[in-house]
Amino acid sequence: MERTWSEELINTTRKIAGTGCMLQSIDGKSGIYVSAGNGSIEIHGIDGSGWMPLPTEEVIATFSNLEAMIEAGWVVD
Repeated sequence: MERTWSEELINTTRKIAGTGCMLQSIDGKSGIYVSAGNGSIEIHGIDGSGWMPLPTEEVIATFSNLEAMIEAGWVVD
């Protein structure tokens, strides 16, 4: 059985995703949403060594737009 996100979570992602949002992938990876300009999105690794998670320079994934990110299995966490 293929794992999927709920429609409610997908719709929430469409409404609130933006730079700084924590993201979770369908396969268990975590990252931080970073706008790369022109509607494109980079998901960066997380530096969790401080009291607040911050994006690292490591780019985990890139997408041309929000729908491509969601289709690839990434949603707000």
